[in-house]
Amino acid sequence: MAIKNGPQGNLESSESERDDENHLVSDDEEEEILSIKNKFRAVTKKIKNKTLKVEDLGPAVALKSASHFEEGNKNALGGLGSGEDTDYLDTSNVGSYETNSDGDFISKNTGKVFFDDSTIVPRFELGMVVKTQQQLKDALYAYAVANRFDFKYVSNRKEKIWIVCKKKGCPFVLHASWDKSDGFYKIKTLVTEHQCSITFQNKREDFKLVGKHFLPIISIVPKLNLVEMRKLAKEELKMDLKKKTCEKAKNWAIEQINGRVVHEFNRLFDYVFALRSADPGGTFELMVERPTAADIPNFKRLYVCFSALKEGFKKYCRPVISLDECFLKGPFKGEILSAVGRDSNNQIFPIAWVELENRDSWAWFLKNIQYDLQLGDGEKFTLISDM
Repeated sequence: MAIKNGPQGNLESSESERDDENHLVSDDEEEEILSIKNKFRAVTKKIKNKTLKVEDLGPAVALKSASHFEEGNKNALGGLGSGEDTDYLDTSNVGSYETNSDGDFISKNTGKVFFDDSTIVPRFELGMVVKTQQQLKDALYAYAVANRFDFKYVSNRKEKIWIVCKKKGCPFVLHASWDKSDGFYKIKTLVTEHQCSITFQNKREDFKLVGKHFLPIISIVPKLNLVEMRKLAKEELKMDLKKKTCEKAKNWAIEQINGRVVHEFNRLFDYVFALRSADPGGTFELMVERPTAADIPNFKRLYVCFSALKEGFKKYCRPVISLDECFLKGPFKGEILSAVGRDSNNQIFPIAWVELENRDSWAWFLKNIQYDLQLGDGEKFTLISDM
């Protein structure tokens, strides 16, 4: 196309360009685009009215966009079409998009900042969203203890929580209200400044909060005395705890630890099944006591011997087996009996081990070793034990 100099040439050029732009989309393509837009509006309306769930659309469903998204808001998940440069809208997050006056898809910024409950010292900011009321209260207790001040409730209802500093004249205030649309609590008012003196005697001292802090320590040192616990609380939490609070916190932590152990005992059948599936040549025996079918099974013994340990002892170890025992000091008493050998480098080679309820299971343990290692009558083998 030749472009003439002067105003007339520029006019002819611009008219030609407009004609080319008008023919970029055919009538059939325009009808397809309008059809897709209408389908998307209908799906969005149903989801907002809760008459349709996103899960019902299927994991591979995607709606083709009529125009390009803004850079950074593209989500090509596949679906209707196979072009590499085709844009798609993720229907699993359909509420995060909306249409403008032209019917184009645009990203809708929710602007929500959710509270992080994994931090030791909670952090609040204006507009932050907290999922539950109990989570907000626990965070307020931890925040008050960490910053060494006390607060009082102006309002403590389901609809809103409003607290202020207990010292008169202090500007600290936090107000959060319940949002009916999503069921979360949003911080509407927040002033974190304090003009009061710090306190070491905090009435908001919650024994569960203290117990959560000392839970890792008590799991390692279950006999931690209350005097040491109070010293650690003063150094780490900056709190002068009462003896009764420390006692409650320690008892709560021990209950949590014991509860975990009980839960792990309930998974022993799954554990043995996983071992047998992963190592078919190994020997894994779990025995329980169950007088009647209606009774809950009680753990009695567990024997473990991997196939690699069996073959390793037969081929590379000396004909010497050493037995040793170790007493369990946790909430459930018992013993662990182990059998080890010596390899060609004179290094310890584990063979098998068993967790016992009492010493009556020793004969059962030795019979399993005799069978797994094919010891026969024990000729040419030496058994060492200090028990």
